[in-house]
Amino acid sequence: LMIADNEPRPTMKFVISYEKTAREIFLGKTTGNSIISYDINKALDYSSDLTGTVLNTNHLYQSFNILSAEGESLVLPVVRNVMNDKEKATEIYGVACFKGSKLIGFLKPEDTRSFLFATDGLNRGILNERTTGSKYDVTLKIKQSKSTVTPVYQAGKITMEIHIKTDVSLDEVDVSANYSNQEGREKLQSSAQQALQEKGTAVVTK
Repeated sequence: LMIADNEPRPTMKFVISYEKTAREIFLGKTTGNSIISYDINKALDYSSDLTGTVLNTNHLYQSFNILSAEGESLVLPVVRNVMNDKEKATEIYGVACFKGSKLIGFLKPEDTRSFLFATDGLNRGILNERTTGSKYDVTLKIKQSKSTVTPVYQAGKITMEIHIKTDVSLDEVDVSANYSNQEGREKLQSSAQQALQEKGTAVVTK
């Protein structure tokens, strides 16, 4: 095991390649004269705060503890190649989910945000909401979020209640929308709560 070796740092981060091999990631274009692994590390740090769709707790010691314990499965961030100005570039793209040491599937960035909400792994980011029609007309900036999971035993069955409390501020608003009055703010709050519940339930089911 790497954790038993003296040379690897326990704070080393792990990511999973969405491509067929990790080699394809390392052949991507870097920013300036940087090394691709440095770029990936920067992206993990910056994107986790900016978008709220990036898991950034993927150190060697954390992965080892999860694999060694019962009742928790390993989840790691994913990187993939995309075309940027006709050149290959690397981006963070959701998370990879494991059962034991076996990869069983992926969550895309939008689902990753809901996963982070449910597991108390999200502190900052943005939420795009619809309050009228089919287009997003509001962007909310997540200032703080706290989630708790409570087991409930009833009628011979165990269920989990997930409570999410999130503080947000208005970041961008469509010029035709009005949230300066109480009615508008209550409508926005109700819409955001419903969207968070629906997306969270979908991810838990998945």
